[in-house]
Amino acid sequence: EVVGPRVDLNDCDAIEQAVDDSCSFDVEQVEAFTAASKSNGGDFTIAFWARPLGPGSFGDGGIFAPQLQMMSSLSPPKHPISVGRYKSRPNAEVRVNSACWVSGSLSKQYESIPLGGANQDGWTFFSFRRRNVTDAGGLRECAGFTDSVNTSSSASTLTTCLYNQEALFQALEFNYAMLVSPILMVPSQLSHSAIQNVYYSQMKDLSIRDGPTTAVDPKVQLNKQDYSLRSALMAAPIIFQTRAEPSKQCPYSYSTKWIRELHDQVVNSTCSDPYQCDEEVLVRPELTMACVGDLVRNGTHFGLDTIEFQGNTGFADLLYSITDNDYLFRGDSMVSTSSFFDSMTRSIELILVFYTPQFGITSVLTVTGDFSQSVPTVVDVVLQHYEILEGQALVNFLGVEALLLLMAIFMAADAIHDMVSLFKHRKQGPVAAFWQLSPPSFGGQLSNLVADLIVVAAVVIVGGLRTWLRFLSASEAERIVGGLSSIPWDSGQQSMTQKKSAFFAYVKDLVSVILFEARVDTFFYAVLLINLFRIIGSTSLHPRLAILTGTLSRALDDLWHTAILVCLVLGCFAAVATWRFGSERKEYATIQSALSAELEMMFAAQFFDGWNDTADMAMFTILFLLIVFLLILNFLLAIIVEAFMEIRKHNRDLVIEQEFVTDIWTTYMARILGWLRGWPHPRKLGRKLAKLKAKLNIGFTDLLSTGLFRDQLSVVTFLEFYGGYDFLEPVRCTRWGTPPQNETDGLLLEMRKMNTALLLEIQRSLGMQVDAHLPSNAFLNVRTAAPAADWREKARERFTGDDSSGQPTDASAHRHHNKADDGQRRASEAGPEANSGGRGQASSLPESSAPEIAVMHAAANAMSAVRRAASIMLAKRNTFRATSANAETAPSAATQSSAVDQKAPPCRDAVQAPSNGSGPPPPQPISQAEASNGLATSPGL
Repeated sequence: EVVGPRVDLNDCDAIEQAVDDSCSFDVEQVEAFTAASKSNGGDFTIAFWARPLGPGSFGDGGIFAPQLQMMSSLSPPKHPISVGRYKSRPNAEVRVNSACWVSGSLSKQYESIPLGGANQDGWTFFSFRRRNVTDAGGLRECAGFTDSVNTSSSASTLTTCLYNQEALFQALEFNYAMLVSPILMVPSQLSHSAIQNVYYSQMKDLSIRDGPTTAVDPKVQLNKQDYSLRSALMAAPIIFQTRAEPSKQCPYSYSTKWIRELHDQVVNSTCSDPYQCDEEVLVRPELTMACVGDLVRNGTHFGLDTIEFQGNTGFADLLYSITDNDYLFRGDSMVSTSSFFDSMTRSIELILVFYTPQFGITSVLTVTGDFSQSVPTVVDVVLQHYEILEGQALVNFLGVEALLLLMAIFMAADAIHDMVSLFKHRKQGPVAAFWQLSPPSFGGQLSNLVADLIVVAAVVIVGGLRTWLRFLSASEAERIVGGLSSIPWDSGQQSMTQKKSAFFAYVKDLVSVILFEARVDTFFYAVLLINLFRIIGSTSLHPRLAILTGTLSRALDDLWHTAILVCLVLGCFAAVATWRFGSERKEYATIQSALSAELEMMFAAQFFDGWNDTADMAMFTILFLLIVFLLILNFLLAIIVEAFMEIRKHNRDLVIEQEFVTDIWTTYMARILGWLRGWPHPRKLGRKLAKLKAKLNIGFTDLLSTGLFRDQLSVVTFLEFYGGYDFLEPVRCTRWGTPPQNETDGLLLEMRKMNTALLLEIQRSLGMQVDAHLPSNAFLNVRTAAPAADWREKARERFTGDDSSGQPTDASAHRHHNKADDGQRRASEAGPEANSGGRGQASSLPESSAPEIAVMHAAANAMSAVRRAASIMLAKRNTFRATSANAETAPSAATQSSAVDQKAPPCRDAVQAPSNGSGPPPPQPISQAEASNGLATSPGL
């Protein structure tokens, strides 16, 4: 009844020619299957895929149908299972024959199960199962499936008996050319759902397979290529995953209720006849649908036990086991590799270990995928290296570390010396350089020195740790790399669990060493950053280099408040963006990513792709750029530019500053000459000269009187060295003080002359004595004593344009007399009211002096008006000066009053005092603000 050609089993040559090596199989597997099936009462399930190979695959009518005979013996020919077309069934059917059938009996000889039509140009899945164990009615069942669809089933009392008790079949006869997949043999009756699972799991892979049609040599020739520099993979890549327990309890109460309702539907429909579910699925709702529970700490998954790696508990397997196989045997069961990952997977790590012998570097490549967040999966790639240091490289490293230690010792010695000096001169107070607005505080200097000592200690600690690690690098690399190489991956004496445990132990040691080095390097990086900031802070030593530190210090208050504003604005924008666009744009998925995107737009002013996709997005982006980029950034720029302009003006007005290299050179030259010629320490000399606040110039006598110089020759060489600087030239004195330096000083000088002339006019008219020493805040001193003729002559000689004989010129005398006559005339016209203008002072004068008192009162009023005008101009000028500088340099009223009654020494042709305590120029005896605008505390002005 079989349709199609058959092999003549009586012809040995025909049998030999029909043998196809490509379709050979291992009969031992069939024997194991047969034994297992017999232990289950004779139940079994067989499944395979078939497709036509060409025109020779189609039988009568051009129809393809699998034609397969499973022969338990060839002589005599016995086939317990036959699949193919029969005259009674044009598509195909499966016949299960039984050796228990007796010829002539009324029972059936075989069970017949019709199959569906096969695909004429692709793969078709065929499966049939046999339940040889009787049910409650005493019946046995056979069922056939085509592409997972149950085409038919039958039930009878026929018992399946084997022709060969050792193997269900020993040969396979194919009547037509066709491609057949490996045959799946299961020694039990699979449920319909299990057969469907097999079909769907293999369907995708079979759709792209077209062969082979001939035998393939398993040995593949490889052309080995050698490279001068290469790395070797020390072990097979390992995949490590952490998992969470499925939980029927969800964060939301309705979700928990919904999972229970869904489980009830599955139990009542999917798991009911003819389908069958595992008992565990029937009682555990979380196996149908579940929420994420706690992380797995102990248990099994995919036939694997938990393992610890870098503080995480998870499951590890060889990467190629998952990627190169569809099914794996784990324990006593076969599992699909696609089930290694599921919705309970929290993270995945791929670990690869390489060794580069050329450079002695061991590398660990870790690819991590995080599935625990609600945002899209984050993949991170980390490549860590551990380097061996030996030979000349180790010697060079130790040389650098020794140089670093030496510099640290020098730095510590200098800091300790400065700290001792700071406490020693604490009572004397700090000294500020001319370009500093105020002297540094004691606490500030002490904190800087303590910071230096901390940095030195950190450098020593880090250097010691790095040196110790480099000494151990060779032995550690040999232990770890050697251990990885010695793992017997191809040996059957150790289980795979033991091999993986050994691999993870060595990788854990390697990563621990690398991480410890990374922590040391991070600490060293922090030390380097501190040193970087200390170097930047040290640039404030010179006014031209102090542009950065000076600008930041001037703008620090404004920058601090602007930073608060920026943080507030950016935080608000990030919160709004995350709430509104977080579900649409990955740039705003979280607050952190939103802040990162905002900073990029803030500094780069670049729109990201799709910023104008929606009106809301476009409005948000434009509003952000208007507020942050156009306004706040320009605020920051204005603050910095304003502070820089102040520093620039300060440096431009600073006369003592020279070029940086020149100042360094002269500083060292001054220190060397000081050692050779017996000059005092600049700091000590500066403190001595700072007490001479009433002097414009410092000369030989002043320096010698300090008692700090070795001898007179030492003073002379000191004056010769510092006299070569133009900014230390002696201040030239005139009868009106120092020459004016600008227009304002010239106007003040003219006012002083007018004030003096006016007072002399009053003295000339009244014949009274006026104090001739007139400082910038001169006052009128009226006395009742008789006028002194000699004083008048001296006053005229000092303050007017008289000749050397003490007599005024005709023009001068005529001018004075005319002014006196005018003053008397104005006083007489004033009437009696003017007689009381002097109030208390007028009562002590004779009555004949009433006109003179009126003139004096009018002159005093005029002089007060002049003074007020001068004070206004002086106040306007002082608004352009630093407040702290004015507070330090302005002399007190008590100092000026006491100076009036003293005889100030005349100006001398001597160089000015040195400016600072570390080299040329040392500190001046007066403040720079006073020296530059011509105002001094000396009453000689």
